[in-house]
Amino acid sequence: MNMMQTNPIKQCVMLDTSVFCTDIHYKGTDFTVFKEGIERLNWFLLVPNIVRDETIEKYRLLLNKTNISYQTAIHDLQHFMKIWEKASFPEINQESLINSYVDEFPCGIEKSCVEFLPYPNTTHEEIAKRAIRRKKPFKENGSGYRDCLICDTLKIYLNKNSDIKLVFISGNHRDYFYEGRLHPEIACDFSNSGANLNYLECFQTIREFNDKYLICNLKVLDDLKIALQSGTESRFNLRNWIKDRLVSLMNDDGWASAVADADFLQLYVTKCEEPIDIELDDVRIFPSGDILLSFSTQLNVELSVHYDGNDYDSHYETMCDLFGEPDGPISSTITWASIKTYIALSLVLADKTLNVKTSQIDEIEGRSGCYQSQPRPLK
Repeated sequence: MNMMQTNPIKQCVMLDTSVFCTDIHYKGTDFTVFKEGIERLNWFLLVPNIVRDETIEKYRLLLNKTNISYQTAIHDLQHFMKIWEKASFPEINQESLINSYVDEFPCGIEKSCVEFLPYPNTTHEEIAKRAIRRKKPFKENGSGYRDCLICDTLKIYLNKNSDIKLVFISGNHRDYFYEGRLHPEIACDFSNSGANLNYLECFQTIREFNDKYLICNLKVLDDLKIALQSGTESRFNLRNWIKDRLVSLMNDDGWASAVADADFLQLYVTKCEEPIDIELDDVRIFPSGDILLSFSTQLNVELSVHYDGNDYDSHYETMCDLFGEPDGPISSTITWASIKTYIALSLVLADKTLNVKTSQIDEIEGRSGCYQSQPRPLK
């Protein structure tokens, strides 16, 4: 089946910084879908230079914070194992990593599909007057300078390109949007400047955009869904993947503390038991032929836990819930705990082989509630 669609007008999508920063390494399923669709479905990604600069700066700050934690961990470990004092640990070349991120920005999409937009030439006086009047996108407290620059970049582009389809995606819906559309104050300003809003559409997440425009020709893979659910698909066994690969995914993304609801402890997932049940929520196909698999499972997760008396002193109720009341002084202890949880995930499976290309936890249930990293795909 031919999944490609043509559109007589140019199709563009613009992302706010908030969207890039939801998955700043672009390793999740949503950005995998987005990149594939932009490159294969005749869409162009518009990136205001202010968004580029702000996203890169956030990446630099995150990298620097992570590197400090890395150096601190090495220093602390040397106190436990004296031989490590003579060992050589790799140095983190932050400048090289930042340069690589800049070169690949945004998210490794082919350069022919990306257009960077310059800072607007809006005067300080005009911006100050909008801030004083608290006109959107400014907040009631007067903040919103960068949001204003992004708005003006969008407005200028629409003025110069009246015959395009443009989608604007931002997680900052309170300042940009109202009831799923551009905020009336912003829309009025755009219209007064001559911008054509007939083909402008707004979304809060990349997934909403993906669902409507990039996976709209999705095949209904009933046979594959049944085979995956029953375990008869020879190329990929979902139960085996959960038992073999979910452990590393949970540890890499730091979900162990969410399951135990104890972020003060040193926790690692050591084992995922046989799933109690698995429910396939959706099976889709990209234009490339790759498969998007969304499913949920209930299972018991085994955690390795390190604690001492200070943890009981500071978090007595939580520690008692997890390990019971102490019957004497508590020394430094490593133990294991099994906790039943619910996990919703999304996988991208390679065409033909069904090898897992990317994986992402969308939602996970802890002892005191659910934690959501991404909205689930529409059913």
